Amino acid sequence: MRHTPLFDRYRSQVARWTSFAGFEMPLYFQSILAEHHAVRQKWGLFDVSHMGEWIIDGEAAAQLVDVAFSRNATTMRTGSARYGFLLWPNGGTVDDAMVYRLQSDRFLLVANAANIAKDGEALRRAAEQAKVENGARLYDRSAEIALLAAQGPAAIPAIEQASGTEIGSIRPFRAAQRTLWGHTVLISRTGYTGEDGVEIFSKAEEAGPLWEKLLEAGAVPCGLGARDTLRLEAALPLYGHELTDTITPLEADLEKFIDWDHPFIGREALEEQRQVGLEKKRIGLVLTERGIAREGMKLYAAGEPAGWVTSGTQSPTLGQSIALAYLQCQALSEPTGAALAVEIRNRLVSAQRVSLPFVQRGRSPVPQRPTTQGGEGR
Repeated sequence: MRHTPLFDRYRSQVARWTSFAGFEMPLYFQSILAEHHAVRQKWGLFDVSHMGEWIIDGEAAAQLVDVAFSRNATTMRTGSARYGFLLWPNGGTVDDAMVYRLQSDRFLLVANAANIAKDGEALRRAAEQAKVENGARLYDRSAEIALLAAQGPAAIPAIEQASGTEIGSIRPFRAAQRTLWGHTVLISRTGYTGEDGVEIFSKAEEAGPLWEKLLEAGAVPCGLGARDTLRLEAALPLYGHELTDTITPLEADLEKFIDWDHPFIGREALEEQRQVGLEKKRIGLVLTERGIAREGMKLYAAGEPAGWVTSGTQSPTLGQSIALAYLQCQALSEPTGAALAVEIRNRLVSAQRVSLPFVQRGRSPVPQRPTTQGGEGR
């Protein structure tokens, strides 16, 4: 098992551990429910230093990123960030990633922990295709960079008050250097919870003191359990679930993160898919009977197999069982609000297709537990 630079800082405080992408990570410190509500109502702090970081620099760096990434790198301003995809030639997803333009000739690509090596190979293939091998350089800086995510409506004001450093002027999907408690960091107005907040990139050896200062400022330490329930309420995809080598961004209903105005690996396959039509599409479900839809469970429409669940949980905010799933082509005409069913323990449980996200920032209702919704499997 691998560990992040913060492992020794909190190892005695973690209530339960989990294995994720080869790392031993906190599942929760106190409880998933308490940490989830802390982020929705105030703010929480996540150690996400298991994520990978690739630096791409050189005079042809933008050209390489353009070919490798679904977003247009040449139109990115310095200090901007864009979410998008590295794709296979057939349109399947190598990874979903954030790309930052640090300087005119220097980019940072943040990768999923399980895909660091695969992303490196995709970037090298892009360099060969773009014929920029001598004009762009790749560096894996994953072991040297730590990443802390401070998320929640109170995160930015609390950090500003405790550190004396102004960060609120950093706009969403922008990043800037700041000094926090004497440490030079890159602060990005991004996150994976559906709430406002920032992600803080630091040197690995400086992450410990920053973690302690952020906790002193009032942050609630949070584990991967709350990170998953939060991202699911916000309908954010998780690689290996809603995105895979065989699922395209169009099928995942994420076309808005594709810039069609530049050539990139996989573009031709996606254009063909747009013309021919989708065979499946990501949707949202709310169960209207007792039960929790789990990954891999079968989805039915009018009594016939129609898809499968990719992620599901009991929503702490809504008090309902929610899920992301793929609905196959024969049932895609079913509108939002259509009645579906999930097979749970050899029983068909009624579900309803709903619009996404399940929970929107600033519109979180008071947590409730409807009498018709169960807590089975929690």
